[in-house]
Amino acid sequence: MSAEHLGVVALAFERWNEGDYHGAAELFAPEAEWHPRLKALRGEVFRGRATIESMLQRVTEEMELMVNFRRMELAGDGVLVEVFARRTADDIEDEWFHLFSFDGGEISRVEPFTDRDEAIAAAGGGRL
Repeated sequence: MSAEHLGVVALAFERWNEGDYHGAAELFAPEAEWHPRLKALRGEVFRGRATIESMLQRVTEEMELMVNFRRMELAGDGVLVEVFARRTADDIEDEWFHLFSFDGGEISRVEPFTDRDEAIAAAGGGRL
C-alpha cells in the first residue's frame, strides 16, 4: 500500500503544476489538513478539499510560485517529500520537507519540516 502512496503524492504535484487544482484536491481525504510552510500562509491550517484546492490555486496564481519535489521516500506510514518552490517573477527558490500522511489511499495531512531527521522522527522514525 505505501508504494501506492508515492504515486498519489506524485500525481498531486503533477495535477497542481498543470493547474488542475480540483484534481489535486480530490486526492485528499474529505477532512484532510495542510499545514503550510510558506511565510505568507504560516499560522493557517487548510482543512477540507475545497480549502486545500483554493490554497493550491492561491500559491500558484496569486503568489506566483511553482512548487514541486526533488525526491520522495517512504517514512513510517507516510511519504517524505523534499520540496522546492520557485517564484516565477524573480527565480528565488526555497526548499523544505513535507510529510504526507494517509488515511487509506487518500492524503489526510501535510506537515512541513525544515529538517529531514525531524520529519523522519515525526513519521515514526522508520523507513519502509
